[in-house]
Amino acid sequence: MQFEWPFHPDDVVIPQGGEFGPRPSGPELADHFGMDLNAPAGSLVRAAAAGTVTVTRRDGADDEGEGNSVWLRHDDRLQTRYLHLDELLVEQGDVVELGQPIGTVGQTGNASGPHLCFMTLFYGVAFNPRTFMRDRALEATSD
Repeated sequence: MQFEWPFHPDDVVIPQGGEFGPRPSGPELADHFGMDLNAPAGSLVRAAAAGTVTVTRRDGADDEGEGNSVWLRHDDRLQTRYLHLDELLVEQGDVVELGQPIGTVGQTGNASGPHLCFMTLFYGVAFNPRTFMRDRALEATSD
């Protein structure tokens, strides 16, 4: 299965340090299990593939800093997560189509500015989202 970006590829901005994997966190490196995608607050976030909403969380409902979030299950192996949302446009149990709006970009949880942290999981293990994306050519920018 291949996913589409949650925004049009021309609109995706990956900030420096927003890639999947180790990144500076004070004097040490910390693992980043998603990919940060910058976008203006309120921008629509779309489902990367058809699936079922398994989790919706509102700010404060978790202690991991995810803020408002939506988790989608795409089959028995693949899941995507959309973190730091402002508005949630779906509820747990909803079936969504590829490209359907599921929320809006926000700055909830542990977020220093409006952006989407986009995660892909295979059998519950986080993988670099680029692994599953149809268009992998996006590059980090200094924006």
